[in-house]
Amino acid sequence: MPGAVSAVGRPLRVAVAGGGLAGLCTAAALAADGAEVVVHERARRLEEVGAGIQLSPNATRHLRALGLGRHLRADRVGLPHGREVRRWDDGTVVQRTALGAACAGAYGAPYLTLLRPDLQAALLALAGPRLVRTGSRVARVEESADGVGLVLEDGSLHEADVVVGADGIGSAVRAGLYADAPRPSGQLAHRGVVPVGALGPGPWAERAVVWLAHDRHLVHYPVDGGRRVAWVATVPEGDGLDGYAAWDPRVRALLAAGRREAAAVAARPLQDRRPRRRWSTARCTLAGDAAHAMLPFLAQGANQAVEDAAALAACLRDAGPGGTATALAAYERRRAGRAARVVRASRAAARLPDPPPPPAARDDDGTAALAGMAWLYGHDAAAAR
Repeated sequence: MPGAVSAVGRPLRVAVAGGGLAGLCTAAALAADGAEVVVHERARRLEEVGAGIQLSPNATRHLRALGLGRHLRADRVGLPHGREVRRWDDGTVVQRTALGAACAGAYGAPYLTLLRPDLQAALLALAGPRLVRTGSRVARVEESADGVGLVLEDGSLHEADVVVGADGIGSAVRAGLYADAPRPSGQLAHRGVVPVGALGPGPWAERAVVWLAHDRHLVHYPVDGGRRVAWVATVPEGDGLDGYAAWDPRVRALLAAGRREAAAVAARPLQDRRPRRRWSTARCTLAGDAAHAMLPFLAQGANQAVEDAAALAACLRDAGPGGTATALAAYERRRAGRAARVVRASRAAARLPDPPPPPAARDDDGTAALAGMAWLYGHDAAAAR
């Protein structure tokens, strides 16, 4: 199968703006096909906050194919055997979704939970640290009929055959294409990680749990091989964690432990972007949050970035030498509609329905809900047309 080749027969030169998860995954996927990739990251050093991340089969199938497992320690990963949605006040389970072996069997790839720094380190090792230039702040893109390049804030121009803007929700690359702005949700997210030993009895190491109310949301799941629990609590802007004071005692215990942990992450506003049908030119495209920032309520932000990387690599591979414009148009067609669906579904998943759903049946093993995730977890971005 041919790799990524330019119109003149040499390896395709790709400049990626952004060294976060989307940028590193894009770099790894394209470099695996023989492209010459340079990642421009504005920060002086690559750092990720010590929060958690969930990777579903629609992403892990591609990460596994790239060889991520060689760089990711098995004892640092969580493998929850299920996910529960619980009512905020009394912990009543209203939905179960089977994960673990059932998920891997249904969709051919596992559901993993891990720390963001562990994933970043593995992606960096996979892509190759030499591909990343830190302290490289992108100002804008310059594109002509003859080529494209990234102009940095120091005035230097870095030429390429393709530019990929993977520089987050505040993307400088996107700003040069469209004059839109992020869309506020009116909510803040608090994040943190706590040792399981700091918590009392509860579903900490075996399951991902989503606690829902009408105005806020809390999720937790095992990381670090089940030794720690990552949590995310969302609140209305202007509110704080005190709004959880009447919640189930297990939630209160988790947040109390989170307050004691110095590694708790400061709250940040939650935003997404209104979906677009177009995000490419003949030589420049977007990936990850720069293309389709979404709210975290389906845990799909990073997973959709992995899908972007797999799809972009496949489209460039299929187009062949000199087919950059064709490849980017195909990538956009392949990804825009799906990403828009996930953006909309993520907004819809934020709150407990009114009226609340009834308790889940005692004999509900979660396989029906798992089958209902086929549209999301069963998608193969590299093969889809």
